[in-house]
This record gives sequence, C-alpha cells and structure tokens, in this order.
Amino acid sequence: MRKAARLLLMLAGVFIATICGFLLVVPFFGVGWHAFHADYISYAGWKIPVPRDYYVRQEKEGAAIWKLSFGAPLFDVPFSHVSFFYGAKPFVGTSDAERFFQGISGVATEGGYQFKGKRIVSIGTKTASCFEFSRSGKQPRSLMSCATENDNIFPFFEGDARYIPEFLSTLSGMSQESATENGDVKQSGP
Repeated sequence: MRKAARLLLMLAGVFIATICGFLLVVPFFGVGWHAFHADYISYAGWKIPVPRDYYVRQEKEGAAIWKLSFGAPLFDVPFSHVSFFYGAKPFVGTSDAERFFQGISGVATEGGYQFKGKRIVSIGTKTASCFEFSRSGKQPRSLMSCATENDNIFPFFEGDARYIPEFLSTLSGMSQESATENGDVKQSGP
C-alpha cells in the first residue's frame, strides 16, 4: 500500500512539475524564435519586423506573430496575437474603408466588442485605416483590424490593449519587397 501511495505521489509531482515547466517556458518562445530565425519575416511582398519577445507561426490563413505571458495557455492572461492576411481586392478611398468597417464591425459586435475608434496609421510608405474594438471580461479584450490603402494586406490584432503600441510599431516598420511570392512566409534576417 505504501509503495502505491509513494508511486502516486511521485507521478503527481512529475505531472505538476511538467505543467509548471511548460508555464515557465511559454513566455520564452519569442526569445527562442529570434535565436533561430532573426528579426523579420517576408510575407505577401512585405518585410514585417517581429518584435522582441514575439514568435512566428505559419497559419492556414497567413502569417501570425504571438506574444504569450506566464500562465498561457491555461489561465486568462494578457497576450498579443497579430495576423497578416492577404486578400484579393484592395480598398480604395473612404467608401471602401467604410465597407471594410461594416464587415469587421458585425463580427466584433457578435463577439461582445464595442467600437472604440478609427486610426489612420502608416504601413511602410502606405496608409491604412485601422478600427479598434474593446470589451471587458476575458481575453482578448482588444481587437484592431486594418486595411491598407491600395494594397491587399490586412493586419489584424487581438489581445490585451497594452500591446497595441507594439502592433502599431510593427506596422510602421513594415516595408515592401520586390521579389517575394504573394502568400508565402519566409523567415529571414540580417
């Protein structure tokens, strides 16, 4: 009986140590990604800087940049998720930006978000209309979706509002490339 109890106690200890180890490693995914890759990715003809402490995942819809806090993914902790989507039709002018707003506004409202404001931001040498939404309660508490004028790239942010300045800094640090195939993610560096 004592052997079984000791074995059970050891297994519980290993299980708890594994969970704690995983929770401690998660915030360092970004450091590891930068050590093996570099400071930017290429996607859809754009060179996109990857902020410190962020890591990149190729997702079905496009490139995604993540920053996770201690406790993720088990607990409701602040995080940052930035995705870049490559679309078929660029918007041109105010009427298209309003149509883009109507489309994302409906989805955000269904998720419990309220419209917070519109920002015009620089993306490389171009401008984009970015629409910000927020909600109280569980993460993600903030959304921001952008449409780049006269281009087909659509940046999207979800996470905690404290990471919005990093998102905007990433957008302003983007630059267009001449020889990248649209839709491909290439991780590279200096």
